[in-house]
Amino acid sequence: MPQTLVRKNSEFDLPASEAALSARYVAKNEAAVESRTESPRIHIGVVKSYVGIHALLFAILFMTFSIDGEASFMVAISAFYLFMYLGTPYVLSRVGNKRFDRSSSWSAFLDAPHDTFTGPISGREAWIQMCLIPLATLIALGAICVIIVIARAG
Repeated sequence: MPQTLVRKNSEFDLPASEAALSARYVAKNEAAVESRTESPRIHIGVVKSYVGIHALLFAILFMTFSIDGEASFMVAISAFYLFMYLGTPYVLSRVGNKRFDRSSSWSAFLDAPHDTFTGPISGREAWIQMCLIPLATLIALGAICVIIVIARAG
C-alpha cells in the first residue's frame, strides 16, 4: 500500500507516561498562575529614568545630525515613534485607572520584592533589567556620534 500524507489519530497520541507528565505540568502552572498576587506597580522613578535615557539618546542624535535637514527629519520621525511607544501604555493606564506607584519611597521600591513569572526579584533588579539595554545603547550611540563628529571635522 502506498504511503499517504494522512495519518491516523492514534499516531499523534502521547504515551501514557508523557501524557501524565504533561497533565502534571499544566496543573502546576495553573496553580502558580492562580496563586500569584498582583505585583506592586512600577515606581515613577523607573519611568523617569527610562524616559530620561531615551531623551538623552535623542538629544545626542539631534546634536549630531542637526547640520543635515533630511537626517534631522528622520530623527524627528524616530522621536515621534518613541513618543507613541511611551504614550500608548500611559494612555491605557489612564483609561484603566491604574497609576504609577507614588506612595512608596524610591529606596523602599528598590528593596521590595516583586513577583515575576520566573520568580521574585528586588525592585533594584527590575530597574536594572528595564534600563540596562537602553543605557548600553545610549553609551554606544554616544561613542558612535563622537566618532561621526570627529570624522566630519577631520
